[in-house]
Amino acid sequence: GCFIRGGGDAECRGDIPLGLNNHPISLFGKGCASYTGSEANAKAILGGKGANLAEMSAIGLSVPPGFTITTECCDGYCNKWGASLPDELWSEVVASIQHIE
Repeated sequence: GCFIRGGGDAECRGDIPLGLNNHPISLFGKGCASYTGSEANAKAILGGKGANLAEMSAIGLSVPPGFTITTECCDGYCNKWGASLPDELWSEVVASIQHIE
């Protein structure tokens, strides 16, 4: 999928922050290439709604632009990061919002 890096440009590669196994944010819609892995992996990484939005975008349906924060980040929020998002992840969220505006 597309991920935000640096100044708000969407890329599909780059370092994965925070020691995560996957990029923390996946963009969909607005001409962005969606998550391209298997459906089972998409659900594990993006959650059910995120996987469905990525799939609809990938097959060309009109999907409003947006982004999904991965399930790994949700787990980090709930179990590792003390119910807060690390600054590095906040910067990714802000860049994602700027990208879809």
